[in-house]
Amino acid sequence: MAGSTWSADEAVVVDAAGAVRGRGLPLRLLVAPHEPTPDAVRALRSRLRTAGWRSTTLGEVEGGGAVGEADAVVVDRVGVLAHLYTVGALAHVGGGFGRAGLHSVLEPAAAGVPVLFGPHHRSARAAGELVGAGAGFVVRDAGDAARRVETLLADAGRRAAAGAAARRYIDVHRGAARRTAERVALYLQSPTAEFGSRPR
Repeated sequence: MAGSTWSADEAVVVDAAGAVRGRGLPLRLLVAPHEPTPDAVRALRSRLRTAGWRSTTLGEVEGGGAVGEADAVVVDRVGVLAHLYTVGALAHVGGGFGRAGLHSVLEPAAAGVPVLFGPHHRSARAAGELVGAGAGFVVRDAGDAARRVETLLADAGRRAAAGAAARRYIDVHRGAARRTAERVALYLQSPTAEFGSRPR
């Protein structure tokens, strides 16, 4: 499952997946562009077709109820990404191969799957923490991604351990927004609370 992808991410994902499939590992792709406009969906399906994949769209699957001959599904609408991460063996989060920055790694971590992403992730603190926890993996290019995917798919124990580490990370940080809101409320009520003096 690759989510919130841009063209640079899709190039890496499609090339890496092709290399993994070429080594004999069965693989199906589910790719959700960050902006699933008709043009973005067409461009991704064209890239997949050129690389030898038979694709369909999520809309077609939902309309017909079956994937059929397709070995790749392109997500052509928003609002389903968190659920879709739960059906994959692992996840690639987009944004790490471009200047826009990495998108949220929390949804796939909550789904309990290993999380892969590109090298541009410095502004995403959770990504670095997932790497430290053994749940996140930085991939530098398609070759690196193919090796990581192959390793995780071939070793169910390692994949499960990384997924469990991702879920633990989420469990430890659960309630962070509530705690932050409570601290902000305390700050607003008292000028000498933890945040220091209120600006004048």
